[in-house]
Amino acid sequence: MRSRLLVFSLIAAIVTLISGTGLWAAGLTEIWNTGNVTSISHNNFPQIKGNYLVWQGRGGLEIATSGSSDWEIFYIDIDNKVVIQLTDDDYDDISPQTDGDYVVWQKHDTSRSNQVFLYKIGENLPGSMISNDDNKDNYSPRIAAGRIVWTSQRVAHFVEPGEIMLYDAKNLSGPDPISDNTLDCSSPRINSETVIWVQSDGNGAAALFMFDLTSENPAPEAAPEDYVWPDSPQTDGGLTVLTRHDGSDREIVVYNNYSRNYEQITDNDFEDSYPCISGNSVACKSSIAWVQGRGKATEIFLVALLDVDNDGIPHDQDACPCQDSSGFDADSDGCIDTLSGLTGVVETLVTEGVIEQVLQNSLLAKVENAEKSVDKENICAAIDKLEALKNEVNDQRGNKISDDAADLVVKYVDNVITSLLDQLPPGESC
Repeated sequence: MRSRLLVFSLIAAIVTLISGTGLWAAGLTEIWNTGNVTSISHNNFPQIKGNYLVWQGRGGLEIATSGSSDWEIFYIDIDNKVVIQLTDDDYDDISPQTDGDYVVWQKHDTSRSNQVFLYKIGENLPGSMISNDDNKDNYSPRIAAGRIVWTSQRVAHFVEPGEIMLYDAKNLSGPDPISDNTLDCSSPRINSETVIWVQSDGNGAAALFMFDLTSENPAPEAAPEDYVWPDSPQTDGGLTVLTRHDGSDREIVVYNNYSRNYEQITDNDFEDSYPCISGNSVACKSSIAWVQGRGKATEIFLVALLDVDNDGIPHDQDACPCQDSSGFDADSDGCIDTLSGLTGVVETLVTEGVIEQVLQNSLLAKVENAEKSVDKENICAAIDKLEALKNEVNDQRGNKISDDAADLVVKYVDNVITSLLDQLPPGESC
């Protein structure tokens, strides 16, 4: 591999998305697609985590030298839309994965069989081989939280049992075998806490085994019979992305586990496949990538879901982007209305001049007294004080309080009262 990275900046193109009302009608925007990089073909197998998308394709950026006959690895930072080519050689580089900090992939080196390579995102250095140079095939790497697992197996005149290998990129330790080397092990998966794999005995029976990464002395053990792997590249939080056939070709669909609704993302005459989704857990922002087309003409498309919580408030205007505030958000800030937030609403309206200054102390005193009642778990007393606040607002409507401001405060208070009533024990009322 050459000691350089290849970089190319793109301008976003246009993707045909379904329009009209629905889950993502106001909350979906295209970020980017590979169509502008005409020197890369067969774009395929995207994986996405946080702000980074990785994939494999044939050819390379315009300054690449390896030609178009083998697979290379590419990635982009979703924020700046810069494509970086990680490999530029005459070997097949395939199966890229990322955890948002590293990229890992499998290289078919004719002199070394299949090996696993790792690149730390942001470094101006080529990827390095992390599998052992022992004439074994190393394949299907997976990564999470800086740890990488894969299957290592010698294939010669006979096939040896596969071993599961573990490498810690943050501590630069490994690779170490974590499975029983007398039994055939394959198909590893990893998250921040656990590694799982399929283990077969000499009689052909297969079982799921696991390795606890949080244990001080981890050891392989059989998984419980009802164990279900909790992670999937097609699921992020309450969203699952999948394909559906519309009668002529496959389209991309999102299922919202909260609202239990399906929404079609693409509507075109191409085959759309291999969808994946990942969210930015800090910003509560999700992106979806998929493959469009077949063969040489395949492209990677990337879109952002700008209203992940599905409350109708665009992401850049949503103060609570992970909270569905539908029906309980009088001030349209994306957050469920709360008693503590009512103070800020009144102060803002006074500052804006739509509630006269002379009323501020009286209104805020009622909010403060309601908060004290809640602190004493006297919900009904708190509601009485809020009803008194509503009465004062309505008495001053059109006089010292504008009609719009009065509507906002009354609706906000009603939402808070509804929330307080939900705190009452079953069967009780005020």
